[in-house]
Amino acid sequence: MLGRKWVCWSGPCEVVDLGEGIQCTNPVCTWAMFSSWLDLGELVQLGDALMRRNPRLRKVSMADFHEYLRKWERYVSECRSAGSARRTFRGIAKCRRALRLMCPGTDSMPETMTRLTLQRYGVERAVVNWVVRGADGHIIAILDNAYVGAKTDVEYNGNYHKNQPIQDAKRTGNLKAAGWEVVTITKEDLANTKSQYNMALRVVELLNTRDPKYSYTVRKKPLTLWEVSDARRTRWKTERPSNL
Repeated sequence: MLGRKWVCWSGPCEVVDLGEGIQCTNPVCTWAMFSSWLDLGELVQLGDALMRRNPRLRKVSMADFHEYLRKWERYVSECRSAGSARRTFRGIAKCRRALRLMCPGTDSMPETMTRLTLQRYGVERAVVNWVVRGADGHIIAILDNAYVGAKTDVEYNGNYHKNQPIQDAKRTGNLKAAGWEVVTITKEDLANTKSQYNMALRVVELLNTRDPKYSYTVRKKPLTLWEVSDARRTRWKTERPSNL
């Protein structure tokens, strides 16, 4: 069949019944299958996309990814105990690395790319979906990538924002009134290595002026995402603060 590629999957295969006898692999199983073709950054973006902040777009949770990989590990262990030389699927190591970088509750792939780019340049991982509240407790904004100690939000500004300049201006004004600063990132900031470095430098310079208790630095030579996800490196803070 032209335009189709057959995939053999000899292990736990979880499917969704679409009706009329049609089935497809579920989101987590599909994500694992794509690990053979996607690079680590793309796999992280796909994982984030399956855990969107919008409930209508959210398909799975981080726990679902971890549980699926555990199923594979149990399956391989049982096969080997029975005398079969079964191996895990190609790409499982990449999946484990991706889980260390993925983050639930994001809104877009460029937002994920911004977060990963800053991490590659040695900037501490931001907090996703930090909620800023007014004095009366009402929600002022839910931030993309917040550096809470510096009260700074790194926000990707895509085409969606171009259609709502008044709302964005009001939101930024309310954040500044609450003591927060906003760094706006565009696709040009992510276009190439030079632009990415300059973006990271711009973010770090602002963070250092607003958070004197912590020294932020920028690497001149970016890490690979494989290096960023190395468990032997200083672990990034992954727990979202409970201010929701």
